[in-house]
Amino acid sequence: MKNAAIICAIIISLFFNFFLFTSYTNMKTEIAMKDDYINELIAKYTTISPQFEFNMKNLGCSINTDITVKDTAKREYKLSELVKNNKKTLICRYSEDCCSECVDYIIHILTNQPDVFNLNNILFIGFDATNRVFKKRTKDFGLTNYHTYNCESLNIPAEEIKYPYYLIVDSLLNVRAVYFPNKSASNLKIDVENAKLMYNLINP
Repeated sequence: MKNAAIICAIIISLFFNFFLFTSYTNMKTEIAMKDDYINELIAKYTTISPQFEFNMKNLGCSINTDITVKDTAKREYKLSELVKNNKKTLICRYSEDCCSECVDYIIHILTNQPDVFNLNNILFIGFDATNRVFKKRTKDFGLTNYHTYNCESLNIPAEEIKYPYYLIVDSLLNVRAVYFPNKSASNLKIDVENAKLMYNLINP
């Protein structure tokens, strides 16, 4: 009888400990899910808040119609001629002042999703002091088969940040939207969605 009572007590104890362990595990999972949600909200806020400020500085600006760009063969074009037949053109802008990883990050958001972004209406405009370096980096970034050009400055406030960004202009080079993807915050999912949103919200 005594042994039966001990065995019963052990069984009850095991069930109780299992209940506590299960409850603890579920609680940790729930907390982790809430933490992920909170971190996602923080990431969205830290991405969206500066974006609003950048857009306010750049909306209403126009890129000078006399600005010229050069391709890897050093052929020169007026930027206005490259966009005049498109109601909207997405420019992926970067320069030698930007970290290569950051440039690679924003380029591949676009090139990895040709079903979302019309690559025929995208200009990749970088800047390197020499054509040799520009040509090499164009190849390194996988842009050999895209519309890629070299230009020192577009002369809009976004250039002051020294960080790669997306720019949407209309056929007259009026700035319609600006977006700075944030690689350092590891927000790839958010950056992809925001880039899609920016691209699709601008009326074609």
